[in-house]
Amino acid sequence: YWQTPLYPRWVTLAAVAYIGLFHTAAGLSKLSFSGPGWADGVSLQLWTHLWGRPWSPTTWTILHSRTFTQALQAATLVVETAGVLAVFPRLRTWIGLATVGFYIGVLLTFDYGFQLNLLFTALYLLPVEHWVENYVRKRNLGEAANA
Repeated sequence: YWQTPLYPRWVTLAAVAYIGLFHTAAGLSKLSFSGPGWADGVSLQLWTHLWGRPWSPTTWTILHSRTFTQALQAATLVVETAGVLAVFPRLRTWIGLATVGFYIGVLLTFDYGFQLNLLFTALYLLPVEHWVENYVRKRNLGEAANA
């Protein structure tokens, strides 16, 4: 099963490109409508105050540190805008880790339905296929040793 490709390589590359363009468009729209002032920290504190999960440590931290909140928003602009660079294999894992981290932070703070965004970003931008292949290889070696 793991030996034969089930779909052409361009399908995966198209998905990576789409995910990258989606995030880059999000970052560019923030910049085009609000400019760099989008990362002022105040807006995220207001959103968190209004719609944040009251039990979440991320909510408490955002509400009590404007400097931290500014850093989060600036990092969001950088990570989202750089999303299209995921088409380059050397950058893909780094952009994937940063974007997955972004989604984890959002899901811990807000009740937004970004779970599938997180899942597909992780599946396409992180080396999940490599991890699965390594797991299967180790499992097969273990079974062969026990036979």
